[in-house]
Amino acid sequence: MEETMEAYKSYQKRRNHCRTRLVYGAFGMFLLFSMPAPANPSDESPVILSQTPMELKPYAIALGQRLYRPGKERIVASGSLTYFGDNPPQTEAVRITWQFPLKARLERDGTLLAFDRSNPRKAMPEAKKAVDAIQLLLEDSVEGLYALQKERISRRYLGSGFKLEGVKASDPGMDVVLMTYPDHFHSEQPIQKSYWFDSGTKLLGVVAYTSASGAAMHIVISDWRDVSGEKFPFCIERWEDNKLMIRLVLDSAAFMAGANDGLFGGK
Repeated sequence: MEETMEAYKSYQKRRNHCRTRLVYGAFGMFLLFSMPAPANPSDESPVILSQTPMELKPYAIALGQRLYRPGKERIVASGSLTYFGDNPPQTEAVRITWQFPLKARLERDGTLLAFDRSNPRKAMPEAKKAVDAIQLLLEDSVEGLYALQKERISRRYLGSGFKLEGVKASDPGMDVVLMTYPDHFHSEQPIQKSYWFDSGTKLLGVVAYTSASGAAMHIVISDWRDVSGEKFPFCIERWEDNKLMIRLVLDSAAFMAGANDGLFGGK
């Protein structure tokens, strides 16, 4: 639980960090991205609340309706992606398409990275930062938590209202869910992640775990906004041993029905 405590402390310090926005002139290139028209409706079902463990239901409902009613399985967003592991940090304008479950497409600087985790023949990107970005987009989210329920996982609900010594009385308590599942993006070995939700809003704040290399990882999810009745985070950060490695800051997001249109290079 040490990494979860560190993640919670970081969450308290950084939960408002992404509300200060930078404006990049490169966002004009978003107009150049084309969006393929959906061909056929997706045959993937959203989360069925009647089959969802009781302790997990509030986190699906808190998002709006997209996880339990058909018609909003796909999310299209535009923003900027910064890699702080580079010197100097590199920022790129990006367009991202998610589709439940576990599909993502990242368009940046004239290049395309698409990944469908349900397609075992799809090659994993070779560059580490590309792998880290895809894992961030797919697994380390509320959508990822629910999509992974279909796999061989171990799950434990630790409870609600967790607070650490030294936090302000006004700081929110946290619900904590532990999940263990194979790390398909790196070692293929079981990895345990803790998902920390605000006990009041039931929105995800932190995902914490120890990587296969032993690094303390935590994903900070913040700047939740209402978009057409759906809650969605406009800032996501990946920290490694207390060093900021990746920051995704969004400008816009839209929800639509999923489709089997080959957009993600899978089935």
